Amino acid sequence: MSWLSRLLLIGAFGAVGAVCRYLIGQAMLRVVPDYPEAGTLVANAVGCFLFGLVFQLAFYGHLVSDTARLLLLTGFLGALTTFSAYAFDGIQLAQTRGFGAAGAYWLIQNTVGISLAWLGMGVGHWVAGR
Repeated sequence: MSWLSRLLLIGAFGAVGAVCRYLIGQAMLRVVPDYPEAGTLVANAVGCFLFGLVFQLAFYGHLVSDTARLLLLTGFLGALTTFSAYAFDGIQLAQTRGFGAAGAYWLIQNTVGISLAWLGMGVGHWVAGR
């Protein structure tokens, strides 16, 4: 498969993942209208489960081809949730370098991510003049 074909397929699978994330969010708003974050929680939970499942089936069961693994993990699940990659990376760190490295990774990811989201909101507020 050519490099360009691979990119286009990842993008197509990513588009499907993004649409699924939106649909999950809309469905959860109907189920739990007082908790709008439920859609993100469900998308992240489903994505983490599917990431682990596809990874195991690909690498240990040899039941998922390299191309399907790339399209599902990077494309579909990458758009459905990046939390699955975050969780998986931390687990890989714990398995290869220990829980200290994984804990540091999770702490840094959370601290940097939340801090920069807060900073971005502040900058947006300032730019908007409010």
